[in-house]
Amino acid sequence: MAELQGTSRTNFTRDVLTVNVGLRQTLSERAILICSLGHEVRVPNDEQLALIGYFGVQLLY
Repeated sequence: MAELQGTSRTNFTRDVLTVNVGLRQTLSERAILICSLGHEVRVPNDEQLALIGYFGVQLLY
């Protein structure tokens, strides 16, 4: 799966645009692996681009 996510102030200053790709994989009947990795592609001039990611396991009962 993929995501394009943006945020800004109401006057459209300090806008940030992030591109993410993710994975959702069934491990067993009661566990699902969820992970995502993304990178900011647009940030305000005074900030560095960030690498964003997460990894988790969803447990079903």
